[in-house]
Amino acid sequence: MATSGTINFSVTELDIIQEALERLGVLGEGETPNSAQITTCSRTLNMMVKAWQGEGLNLFAVQKIYIFFNPGQNSYRIQGVSGDKACTTYTSTTLKNAIATTDTYTIKVDSNANIAASDVIGIYNDGYADIEWHTVASVSNTDTVVLNEVLNGDAFAVGNLVINYKPADSAMRPVRILNGIVRNVQSNIDVPYTQINRDDYAIFPNKTTQGVPRQYYHNYQIGYAEIFTWPVPDSSVYMGVFWVQRTLDDFDATSDNPDFPQEWYLSLSTNLAIQVASKFGTDLAQIADVVTLAQDAKMLARGFDRELSVQFVPDYDN
Repeated sequence: MATSGTINFSVTELDIIQEALERLGVLGEGETPNSAQITTCSRTLNMMVKAWQGEGLNLFAVQKIYIFFNPGQNSYRIQGVSGDKACTTYTSTTLKNAIATTDTYTIKVDSNANIAASDVIGIYNDGYADIEWHTVASVSNTDTVVLNEVLNGDAFAVGNLVINYKPADSAMRPVRILNGIVRNVQSNIDVPYTQINRDDYAIFPNKTTQGVPRQYYHNYQIGYAEIFTWPVPDSSVYMGVFWVQRTLDDFDATSDNPDFPQEWYLSLSTNLAIQVASKFGTDLAQIADVVTLAQDAKMLARGFDRELSVQFVPDYDN
């Protein structure tokens, strides 16, 4: 017996809606949903997925984000390209030549292989006292980067760190921040970064105290999240590294694949069926088997979507 040898099965939003309406008996064999059915089911599907995020699931949506600290700045907004300098991935190189003039658009780096036009680029000045941020206009040869703006007068020596990331990799508002560390970008050494609550942060008598950041409080708002750090960074040598639960992608088109692994497909379709049943005049008592299947499918998916833990139990027999 031969198997397919593939594991790339996927579904689209339309597949999920089709499956849900078939289970409700709204669609018969060979029928497809009309535009009105697609519109109402799509709206409910998006609302259901967003609500599920509040359950603290989605290990597959845990990602790392990086926030580049500025000296004297105590709060940082995570809000895509319009927020502070925060990203999901970045690359780094170093200055190949010292920068001797302040009115130049051009810098030389050890390698520009990972740098492209429109990238956000940060150049650490001497002593890592600050980062000068610019936008890449173009790259040439293997070491030349042309900026959109002139440098503003900082001192840049050979070997100073240069980092860059794509605007598309700007960190978006997460559902929740799980934990974090503070990284020294010069030594690559990490130190603990303790999460505190709003009350703890509020009672700090001097919120402008500078030093190595040790504690942070995060505040969630519509459209963005904000990190308040204490002490306030005293240089740009420090960056915050956070593990977050990212917000799941919307269903914007019927051809969109779900932002879920395969283990969640059955749960998505059967639970959507339950959510839209009343819209199509179906009493849940009439589809008790679908209700049971939806509950079981979600329970199985939830069981898959957990980190393994170790539990020690005392042996009372000895």
